[in-house]
Amino acid sequence: VVSKHGGKTTDVTILERNGEIIFGDNEEYLALIEFASSHNLSNEANYRQVEEQIDIENMITYQAAQIYFNNTDWPGNNIKFFKTKGGKWRWILFDTDFGLNIWNSSGTNNNTLEFALESNGPDWPNPPWSTLLFRKLIENLEYRNRFINRFADEMNSRFLHSNISSQIAKLSGAIQPEIRNHFERWGGNSSSWNGNIQRMRDFSIRRASVVKNHITKQFSLPN
Repeated sequence: VVSKHGGKTTDVTILERNGEIIFGDNEEYLALIEFASSHNLSNEANYRQVEEQIDIENMITYQAAQIYFNNTDWPGNNIKFFKTKGGKWRWILFDTDFGLNIWNSSGTNNNTLEFALESNGPDWPNPPWSTLLFRKLIENLEYRNRFINRFADEMNSRFLHSNISSQIAKLSGAIQPEIRNHFERWGGNSSSWNGNIQRMRDFSIRRASVVKNHITKQFSLPN
């Protein structure tokens, strides 16, 4: 964090899940959550107070990625965020192995947007505390429009099938020479490995159109 954002190590706070401390303290975050939970963020003044504490662009990109990938081992798990002294809260994307259908061949159609906005989910994977901030922010029209537009931008750029397929080919190609040795030592077979890679490609072919339908339905958009 310090090497990327500057400052001193002692100026960094890193939290996880519902504000549990990894490094630093959680007083500012807990106060933010208390404010968001007890105020209507469709009110501009209330929204601005939250916006002053959150890197909105970071959060929107983070949410869009998790939703697009269909990462359902989140948001009640695998969630970390940080801030530097005088800075804003930013979210860290990590451990997305539930995404791209690796464990669920039918996950392409999952409405992960609705999942991330669930107000009464189970303890895992999307309990109420884990969706609260997103639910409250989406009440605000400015945030909602920024979220929708940014999501559309991502699906027309980084989340295009051509880009995802190219990245999959790049990463799988880099380890292809070691795959035979890997399975000889640890078990498994290359057919299964290749099948999983193809499953990710198949996901990326259809996912954008599915997510667009979820967005238009969730926000009652005309088209």
